[in-house]
Amino acid sequence: MKLFINVGDASADIYGAQIIRELKKLEPDIEIHANGGKLMQEAGAKLFCNLVEFSVIGISEVIKKYFPLMKILKDTAKYIKDNNIRTVVLVDYPGFNLRLAKILKKDGGKVIYYILPQVWAWNEGRIKTIKKVVDQAIVLFPFEKAIYEKVNVPVEYFGHPLFEAAKPSKTKKELRAEFKLPEGKTVVGLFPGSRRQEIETLLPEMVKLTQNYKNVEYILCRAPVVLPELIKKHLGDISIKIIDGRAYDVMEACDIAVFASGTVTLEGALMKKPMVIVYRLSKLTEFVFRLLAKVKFATLPNIIAGKQVVTELIQERANAKEIEIELRKLIENPAEKEKMLLELQKISDSLKGVNIMSKTAEKILKCAKLS
Repeated sequence: MKLFINVGDASADIYGAQIIRELKKLEPDIEIHANGGKLMQEAGAKLFCNLVEFSVIGISEVIKKYFPLMKILKDTAKYIKDNNIRTVVLVDYPGFNLRLAKILKKDGGKVIYYILPQVWAWNEGRIKTIKKVVDQAIVLFPFEKAIYEKVNVPVEYFGHPLFEAAKPSKTKKELRAEFKLPEGKTVVGLFPGSRRQEIETLLPEMVKLTQNYKNVEYILCRAPVVLPELIKKHLGDISIKIIDGRAYDVMEACDIAVFASGTVTLEGALMKKPMVIVYRLSKLTEFVFRLLAKVKFATLPNIIAGKQVVTELIQERANAKEIEIELRKLIENPAEKEKMLLELQKISDSLKGVNIMSKTAEKILKCAKLS
């Protein structure tokens, strides 16, 4: 049996790798081809293209890479056809994946979509396309299941995979000792993102924060896909403890986290980590988002809760001074911190499941065998 899995960013590469490992447990001889990243390759996929390297967010950012991505799209469709692969699993990355799904359906292929476009947030018109080109949807949030059932798209919800995955490898005390963090001092974790544009816009403000607010200890988590040189470029001579990868361990070791908006904020919520969220988009992307967005918030914890649980510092507000103000609120006012923790627990409870990735793989395999 053959499958092709297509992912386009670092977070999806993690999910893709988990799916591959579970599929191989169920069907050891399965042949998996993919566009993905290092993690999927290590899990056993034959990589056609490292699409994670093209990872971008925002309209103007996508425009700059439009033509290279369209060539990859065309080449990917040809590769799938030439290798006689009948079932494709698409993970997130809607701008690319929905185009690929349209091509594949014309050739009679089966399309399984895992982590569908956030039509509940914006671009609701994509539902019509999804109905035409997706044979099986597998969603991450319970409210999404109702959306697709309403338009008769076959859909499953098993819980959010991060509910099972977001766990540290050791206790907080053990990790603090390993990372050589001082006892009795508040530790702030810095998570500047996994994309170059995030590092370029957010890390300089985080560096300023460490120089302006020295009452706490800082630890910085470098995403595996981010080159160490890019981090060092912005740190210069400033000394900050850097941990490569191990995001969950860094979250566990710190008292409060400053996150670049993205999947990491949901991971932080599942680990019940008090947080401040920062993000900057291009002016064009910001304009279009504000014009078309159906949600009041930009980050997943607040969207899931339907209210502001954590502070979002977006665009001009994503600066060292504003971050410090929000950190001080949480550090100096324990009641604020406890209030946030209670809301984060509710978010975590809403996403729970059992054997989530195993059930996801079982469904994918069942659909593939029917193709």
